[in-house]
Amino acid sequence: MGKLKSTTAWFIADANVLIDYNGWSCLTNDGPLREACKSQRISVVWGLETMLQLVAAGHVSAAKVIEVAESIHLINPLYITQKIVSTFRRKAQLKDRKGSDNLRAL
Repeated sequence: MGKLKSTTAWFIADANVLIDYNGWSCLTNDGPLREACKSQRISVVWGLETMLQLVAAGHVSAAKVIEVAESIHLINPLYITQKIVSTFRRKAQLKDRKGSDNLRAL
């Protein structure tokens, strides 16, 4: 983990134990932390991906998560670019349709 700060290395060591024990993923948008997790075979999830999972499960609408993603873009356009928001919008709408189909089947 050479270039990582010692706090990141500490987090990875503790997270690895928790993740192995609980089957969790590391939820982060931080590049070095994502790479450190991957190097330890810890599954990683982008922040926006979590909202897609909520849409797919029928807990929140695509419209709402798209609104949140657009708000994040306004605050942080350097990292959450319009291209990312456009891709996210398309994925959210697809997940919403699938979630609606699943709810209708019940």
